[in-house]
Amino acid sequence: MSLKGKKFGIAGDYDVDGVMATVIMITTLMKLGYNITSDDFKIPNRLTQHYGLDKADVDDLHSKGIEVIITVDSGISLKEVIEYAESLGMIVIVTDHHLPEEGTIPNCLIVDPAYNNDDFIGICGAYVAFKLMYELILRESNVKNLFDIKGYDISNLVKENAAFAAFATVADMMPLQRENRFLIRFAYDTIDFYKSKNIWAGRLLKVISGLGGRNFLKSNELANEELLSFQIAPSINAVSRVWGDVTSLVKDIIECDGQGKYINGYYEANIERKDNTRELVNWHVRTSDPVSIDFLDTSEFSFPIKGLIGLMANKISSEENKPSLVGYEGADGFYEFSSRSVQGYSIYDAMQRIKEQHPELNITGGGHDGAMGFKFDGSEENLALLRKALNEDVKNNFTKKEKIAIEIADDTIDDLLTELMKYVVFGNSFRKPCLYYKGNCTAIDDEEHKVTVGDFVFQYYSDNTIANISVGNEVEVYCEPIFSVPGNILFKIKSIK
Repeated sequence: MSLKGKKFGIAGDYDVDGVMATVIMITTLMKLGYNITSDDFKIPNRLTQHYGLDKADVDDLHSKGIEVIITVDSGISLKEVIEYAESLGMIVIVTDHHLPEEGTIPNCLIVDPAYNNDDFIGICGAYVAFKLMYELILRESNVKNLFDIKGYDISNLVKENAAFAAFATVADMMPLQRENRFLIRFAYDTIDFYKSKNIWAGRLLKVISGLGGRNFLKSNELANEELLSFQIAPSINAVSRVWGDVTSLVKDIIECDGQGKYINGYYEANIERKDNTRELVNWHVRTSDPVSIDFLDTSEFSFPIKGLIGLMANKISSEENKPSLVGYEGADGFYEFSSRSVQGYSIYDAMQRIKEQHPELNITGGGHDGAMGFKFDGSEENLALLRKALNEDVKNNFTKKEKIAIEIADDTIDDLLTELMKYVVFGNSFRKPCLYYKGNCTAIDDEEHKVTVGDFVFQYYSDNTIANISVGNEVEVYCEPIFSVPGNILFKIKSIK
């Protein structure tokens, strides 16, 4: 059954992932001639409304003549709402990446790697939207891959969509592994190519310029994680976190084109976001517990904190390397929390275990391995119970990841460095592999803080590092390469024994 003649509408979300997924869907469907406009979407206000589609949203879309709703970055747990939409004669297609909860999954067409049991489920909602739209483009173009697509506009659209999906992948803290790595590498290459050729005919450079990357475009820098993580993503997120409504932002990105329209006016939101988040983090109480739990009093702040507690949790988990939860008492008497996981411990998995152990908490919410938003029946007793249950759960379920060590072989060093450069693109926040080398210590230079083992020179920064070794001993070195000296490979010691 062809749906092309029916009127489409998108039900999105307010974060980077939801915004980018909405843009990807609408611009692609418009370009392919589907019945949809830049006004045909619904995204809730982050500060005053619910998460995801509700019945009032369905009524609003239905009143506009929408016949097919596509959810992006949401929908996998909206069984009741989707059944209501279907009762009005509407068709609903769910695209999501969140982990489904039993009893809440709708009976409709679902594209969700976590639900569809895909081989790799760690992709964001915008990447799901990109994949679906890419397949639709191939089908409409009757070709097999991107390189067979004829026409600059369509091939350009695919590349822009890939970059938008990459923005969301980084912002939504998806694991930078497997296909996510290829996506981000492709996005970086696309950005660098457009920048070098000064290609402003599409939206990509205009979006980057208008959402935090103006200085990057003026510089000679190559695209990197700082551009995505600290410039573009925060600017997009700031709109919903500070102002609540992202409708104008989404429309501006969709309508930004080769006719001269640019994206402006969102810098102020990011400034507010920075100032307010800084004030919020100052209320953090550091403890020796294995999990950080902060409960804030909303009356202490002159600004809404609902959209900022996730940023506070993210900063705490990053700085203290422990799972972090930040919450407050909502208007309905429930305690609402935003949380961040750390490597080796998933808050999402933990909350599923605690829900089974303590059904009296009435925990509801959604998320993925990296982050989760949830709420539960509010009381000091329940908050104390959650704190105790999580501290016990971390002790019992935290899994330390084994160190990735690649052995250095004299005849493969060039190949090894080529492989390592695939990791360098993601910068210091990504867990890079450690190199391993075993050989005899032949020299120790106390002035330069260098140790020679076999054919390689290693840099150390503390005398304690080499306290137990001496010339002539066989040693094992764990290190990482330093590329600062052209033609001379220097390795920084991480540990030696």
